[in-house]
Amino acid sequence: MAKKGKLSRRSFLTRVAGASVALGAAGTVTGNALAQNYTGRTDSDSGRYADRAGYGRTGVTDSDSGGNADRAGYGRGRRNSGVTDSDSGTYADPVGNGRGSRRTGITDSDTGAYADPAGNGRGSRRSGLTDSDSGSSADPVGNGRGSRRTGLTDSDTGTYADPVGNGRGRRRCTDSDTGTYGDPIGRGRRC
Repeated sequence: MAKKGKLSRRSFLTRVAGASVALGAAGTVTGNALAQNYTGRTDSDSGRYADRAGYGRTGVTDSDSGGNADRAGYGRGRRNSGVTDSDSGTYADPVGNGRGSRRTGITDSDTGAYADPAGNGRGSRRSGLTDSDSGSSADPVGNGRGSRRTGLTDSDTGTYADPVGNGRGRRRCTDSDTGTYGDPIGRGRRC
């Protein structure tokens, strides 16, 4: 049987320090030494590398550093969605951090129960064109169909004539080059 000596302050501290070192080494060997900061989030991952409850990913990477810095994706703070939704009350989302998708900036003309909210309609942006149709199916001013004006006025006449300033053909100009390689009048290239 081993001889037991008197337990002095020095021998007690030696035993406690030895036990601490042994536990730290055991934690390192088993892989449990990964430091995690409390995030207050419980995510839904599972398996061997799952986070403990309250230590889940936040999706935020903040800029702290040092021994107590959060790992990438586990930071503190708020990630803003950029969306302001229309909920209200106790559980409403803060302005700029709502749920849903970004607004389209388009106000269409649908009505009724399934109408889109103003500024979040479906369709394409305004064309910037005002065409000459009329009646119930006419396009709104500034959102007509067709192509941009050509700036040309050609010489056709009659029912199918192009409107003034929107003719077809090449822009006609006369430049000042002369000689063998000069452009014909009305067909200049440097206007």
